[in-house]
Amino acid sequence: RLIVGVGLGVDTYSGGARIVFDDPSLPIPRQEIVLDLDNTRYLGFLGVGVEFPIVKLAGEIGYQLGKDQKLTTDFENIDTTSGKFFAGLGIRLGH
Repeated sequence: RLIVGVGLGVDTYSGGARIVFDDPSLPIPRQEIVLDLDNTRYLGFLGVGVEFPIVKLAGEIGYQLGKDQKLTTDFENIDTTSGKFFAGLGIRLGH
């Protein structure tokens, strides 16, 4: 038996950070940075499953659209503004 699924989705992320630091080389008091992070990205995906009497196989591929989150940090080998492909594969043994 063959099963096919197609869909659209929305991923929403939220979080926060509070950074406190002292620089003993400067005559200024303790510094504090507070960040609120909220992000929404849209995605599309295609999934396929195949059922056999003892084995079931499933796979999914998709693409999540990119978004500029206005981050001030550069991550090595990761462009946080570009879209991302994703994929997954699963196998199940048994009835």
